[in-house]
Amino acid sequence: MSETFGERLKRLRENKGYSLEQLAVRTSSSKSHLWELEKGRAPVPGGEKLALLARELGTTVHALAVEETDPDSADEQDRVFFRNYRSLDDGTRENMRKMVAALQKKP
Repeated sequence: MSETFGERLKRLRENKGYSLEQLAVRTSSSKSHLWELEKGRAPVPGGEKLALLARELGTTVHALAVEETDPDSADEQDRVFFRNYRSLDDGTRENMRKMVAALQKKP
């Protein structure tokens, strides 16, 4: 099941422990506009506002704006980490795989 932008915005806001008022202050938005976004009554904001919301909610613009999320999948931080991992060069990814393998070894 996929989430709408508004549902995703509300979930991420609540996961951060922010009230509508707190997120509004942090993003120079109005509380009523954020409420309208969460209810799907306002269009998805553009560039700068979307980037500001994503930053304050600890996610990426892509994840906030367009990504369909599955509640049974990894949490948001893991999805962001994996997207960043995929953008690394081959050598860096191989080094990270070695680091994970070393961390998984029991002493």
